[in-house]
Amino acid sequence: MLFKRNFLVYLIPQLLLLSGFAWQLMLLLAANKGTFTFVLDDPYIHLALAENIAKGHYGVNLQEFSAPSSSILWPFLLAPFAAWSVTPLILNLAAAMFGVAAVSYFCIVRLSFLSLIAVSILQFLLLVLGNWLGLIFTGLENAWQVALSLCAIVSLLTSSALWVPCVAAALLPLIRYEGSLVSLLVVGWLLLTHRYRVAVLLMALILGPLLLFSFYLQGLDLGWLPSSITAKSALSTSNLFVGFATTLYHNLYELEGTILALLTLPLIWVIFDNKRDLMSRYLALAWCGVVIGHLMGARVGNWGRYEIYLLLPLLLLLLATYRDAWAKLYLQTPWAVMALSFAFMMIVGKRYLVTSSMNAVGANNIYEQQYQMHRFVTEFYRAPVAVNDLGWVSYQNDAYVLDLWGLASREAQLARANARSPQWMAQLTENHQVGLAMIYVDAEWFQTIPANWQIIGTLNLSEDKRRMTSNKRQVSFIATEKSALTSIHSALDAFIPTLPAGVTFQFHKQ
Repeated sequence: MLFKRNFLVYLIPQLLLLSGFAWQLMLLLAANKGTFTFVLDDPYIHLALAENIAKGHYGVNLQEFSAPSSSILWPFLLAPFAAWSVTPLILNLAAAMFGVAAVSYFCIVRLSFLSLIAVSILQFLLLVLGNWLGLIFTGLENAWQVALSLCAIVSLLTSSALWVPCVAAALLPLIRYEGSLVSLLVVGWLLLTHRYRVAVLLMALILGPLLLFSFYLQGLDLGWLPSSITAKSALSTSNLFVGFATTLYHNLYELEGTILALLTLPLIWVIFDNKRDLMSRYLALAWCGVVIGHLMGARVGNWGRYEIYLLLPLLLLLLATYRDAWAKLYLQTPWAVMALSFAFMMIVGKRYLVTSSMNAVGANNIYEQQYQMHRFVTEFYRAPVAVNDLGWVSYQNDAYVLDLWGLASREAQLARANARSPQWMAQLTENHQVGLAMIYVDAEWFQTIPANWQIIGTLNLSEDKRRMTSNKRQVSFIATEKSALTSIHSALDAFIPTLPAGVTFQFHKQ
């Protein structure tokens, strides 16, 4: 009987996950008329990098080195299969199944007082709060970051084999740099339990690859960290204190950051509760430190992918820490507990409900904008271009792509950071013989453009479609030199009739 119950505890959430995945995939393909795209443009940066890694080169363009990926390992995992754009989707589905299985194991070991119905409902709620369906369709490494973080915290909460948290801790920084926060928590646990040799070995496994990769980047004259980190994190500021304070302020201003901070408050009580065992107090203290470290140095949001590796393990930690209180309350009023759990999900997981159910809308934004830009460049224009939203345009494209925002061009990143006028863009496009720029022209991206650039027109999302993942509704097509006007207009004349229904190209009135 116990075996049957445990089997169902594993099986039911997996069926829910796979059913949700199939449902979202069908909606996505229907919205895109059979063409698959991810909900973000970012995974195509990794795929473009992976293409060239397979050719023995590290960079989006074969003509130069660049480090646009915020993950060390992810592009290398994609490299053997980079020709298939759905490879990240398959890997992320595997990560989600692995992560859901870790939650099921936790429920079996630590929440055995729950009935099968109750534990199934709880796992459904954790499935939503884990944003698994949203993470799968981003095509990025965050699903594996969440799965490994769950593996680490669940293994500590269930006294699993020693190698389990150690392997997770060694891999986490390679998946995403901020995963090192969780890795340090595991190292601290090893020291607390007097496993000093293992702690030293694990620390070497954590720091060694990070240092080697930094020296590799520095050897390519790309700096010590990937440009995706230096361009977006607190490390991009010259004053680290100001950078950390500013990042903390912006994260707490976002709903996800506020919720994450508030959910750590019950752990503070545990830290100072002398009746608690040392391990419980350590995990409470360490996880508070991990959350604070992330809020000060990293980001939240972006289709709910940045903070989930903290939120889901935090929820399990709270369930384990206050297990006796949950059990007493559940045994007295089980349905009231379930009702409160649903209310909690609606408050905490409102945005994750959106990202889990609106993948088709987000992917359709990418299909109508970035994928159409990719088609224009690879099928009609076939020449070097400049962009500020790197991704689809660079994937499966042999022509040079100048990234004006700087993720795939350290030259552009430094020029933009030190610029006092837009003339630096004209200089770069001239240097790289780029005749066309496809960029967002507004206060958030590029408020002004070089005086000699000529706006040809804008590619526009369907007016009746909700914008969720494209940064702007309009992308400006700009001739960076007069000699390119003829070829651009010729390409547009052939391209415009092939646009999907609702997507328009509006020529600029001179």
